[in-house]
Amino acid sequence: MTTFDKPALTHLEHIERLRNRNLLINDDDEVIDYLSNISYFRLSAYTRPFYLPNIAEHTFIFGTAFSDVIDLYLFDKELRLLLLDAIERIEVALRTQVANTLAKHHGPYGYLDQSIFDNRYDHPKLLELIASQSKGRDLETFISHYKTKYTGAPKHPPIWMAVELLTFKEISLKI
Repeated sequence: MTTFDKPALTHLEHIERLRNRNLLINDDDEVIDYLSNISYFRLSAYTRPFYLPNIAEHTFIFGTAFSDVIDLYLFDKELRLLLLDAIERIEVALRTQVANTLAKHHGPYGYLDQSIFDNRYDHPKLLELIASQSKGRDLETFISHYKTKYTGAPKHPPIWMAVELLTFKEISLKI
């Protein structure tokens, strides 16, 4: 069994380590600023494409600068944000389509009818999830309003509220 024996390093010690591995650093203060906001450990993942291949010791390809590592990190961050935006749009569209389709064909509470679901789906579990989320999310304005105003309505909310209570996974797997 190998023992973990890596010491915690200061920002200046990290800079020294990077320089010893042949990374070009022009401005120590800039690197310290980045390391104060992005951990060395996280940033180290973005250094890997700049290492000389097939060498056990991490050594940077000649001419690699700290700015190259930061540029890759920022590119990854921007790409991640673009993908999250696209995923969010797809998720909202899916919730909308599920709610609109079920409401149009089966009414606001049609999802309470087990017969409209494929028998492979665990309908009781779906209703349990919605009921559980409804109870736990009383702080949600729409659930609080529904429970207060529509006291004679079913305890489960209409489908357009229900889909907002479920996770994306629960909607895509259960409905």
